[in-house]
This record gives sequence, C-alpha cells and structure tokens, in this order.
Amino acid sequence: MTDASTAADVQPAYRVLQVGDPVPWFKQNSTSNPNFSFDTIAGRYIVLCFYGMGSDEVGRATLASFQEEHRSLFDDDKLALFGVSVDPSDQSEMRAKQIVPGIRHFWDFDGTVGRLYGALPRNVLPGGGPVPIRRFWMVLNPTLRVRAIFPFEEDGSDRDKVMAY
Repeated sequence: MTDASTAADVQPAYRVLQVGDPVPWFKQNSTSNPNFSFDTIAGRYIVLCFYGMGSDEVGRATLASFQEEHRSLFDDDKLALFGVSVDPSDQSEMRAKQIVPGIRHFWDFDGTVGRLYGALPRNVLPGGGPVPIRRFWMVLNPTLRVRAIFPFEEDGSDRDKVMAY
C-alpha cells in the first residue's frame, strides 16, 4: 500500500480451495457446542453451506432448501450439513436451526471460518465496513477433503444441484 492509498483501496483477497484439497480445521461456536472442533466430524460426507446471512432473500431460500425441502437427506451417519452464518441475528432470531440428526450451524461472527475457506477475504477484518461475502456450498469427503464446490447462482439453481449431487 502506498502512502496515498487507503484501506478502501485494498482489493479483497480470498483463499481458494480446490477439489482434492484437505480443508483447514478450526474451533468455532456452533448450534451444538460453543467450542466445536471441526475435525471431529470426519468419517461421513459433509456439506458446508456458506450462506452468509439468513435475513435476505437468498439466505432465507437457502436455509429453507436444507432445513425444510431436503431435510431428509441429512442423517449424521452418511451425510451431515453445517451452515455458516456471519449474522448474529440468525442465532438470536432462530432463522438458522439445529435439526438433529444432520443439520447444524457455525456462528462465524468473527469471520474466522469464512476467511479459512474463502467465503470472506483474508485481508479485510471485521469492523472495517461492508465485507463482500462469497456464498457457496462445499462438499467434503469422509477424510475432510474437498469433493465439490457449488457457487451460489442468481437463479438459485445451486440449491438443487447440491441436493442432486
């Protein structure tokens, strides 16, 4: 950064995980445990959904897709889903619900998980104004390696693609 540039001039830099990559482990507050150790979920397929917030139209439709429409897919034995919310109101207003077996959420209010996985830029910290969120689904194999990535699409077709996968 030059002397004349400001923090607003910094372009967001996102981590990019690819199919086959091992995913980073972390500890984060969740619907089931205030200090959930991510590595404990190995041994089954995992769907991570970086929906950002459930307060807008896209977030509401995404939550409905797995909490209601396709809820029966997630059984904790073969497949589990973890949503990732950056919005404290998703917790306080109970938009993002733990539905056992199979569906839980990480409360990523500090952006730790989002930065590790590429949903939030690594070089922009919380509290510095609006942060551009990349919304996507990531499917992990039982050894916690990336199996597939589905970016959100404007028409919402990503939801059906993930559920069909």
